[in-house]
Amino acid sequence: MILKIFFFFIGVFLITANFVGQISDLTKHPITEKVITHKNSIHYYHKNEWKVELAKYKNIKINDLEQINKIFASSIYHFWNNDNFDKNQIYSFNENWIIFLFSHFENFLHNHNFISKLYLSNLERLQWENIMKKGIGYCSQISIALNGYLRSHNVKSKILAYDGHIVVLVNNNTIMDADKNVFIEDFKIDNVETMKIYNKYKNAGYSDNESNQMKEIYNTNFSTFDINEYYPKLFIFVGVTNFFKWLIPVILLIYSIKKKKRNEI
Repeated sequence: MILKIFFFFIGVFLITANFVGQISDLTKHPITEKVITHKNSIHYYHKNEWKVELAKYKNIKINDLEQINKIFASSIYHFWNNDNFDKNQIYSFNENWIIFLFSHFENFLHNHNFISKLYLSNLERLQWENIMKKGIGYCSQISIALNGYLRSHNVKSKILAYDGHIVVLVNNNTIMDADKNVFIEDFKIDNVETMKIYNKYKNAGYSDNESNQMKEIYNTNFSTFDINEYYPKLFIFVGVTNFFKWLIPVILLIYSIKKKKRNEI
């Protein structure tokens, strides 16, 4: 009886956490607290202003893409801690309590030298809204977010990955680089105009050196992906844990309220 009561409260607690995670905002990483402007001198959105801004775009048109790119650029600060356990970066308890607990357990093993590298602590998010709410990420995170948003609004887009940088390709002819707040129209993926790339980044406010680096990157090998193709293992892992984060508390609740059979001791 005591065990069933315990399972009942655990089940209620976990389901409540799941529902809270569906409706609440994620806490911004503390590193963003003092950020005023970033990237090419655009303002950082501290208070999820992106929700109001994106609400203006119900039926996205070609002419809207550049402003949408800027909204995403403003919302995500270029930061990701790949080297250490970062409690402010990992999946939160309400977001996915299974990944949260596994991340802490992995950190315990790492601190006691049972494992040499952290994996779960560095997991990127896949849901575009949660990436925006967290407000941090490298080019891969912001491109996943932007691509997810565009696809949810029936815009034909894919993740375009070069050696050293990731952007979003729209309609096979437009580059949306929200990581650097650069928008490139009439892009030829198989015949890159290198000086056009240089000029776009230079005119956006980047230095000669940075613009030349981007020009070189666009000449490297590339691949296009849907999100499930870009991170197939992560896509499956997050999908499975999202399923079990609901199934486990439901099983606990069903067990806890199940009536005893007459011959059950």
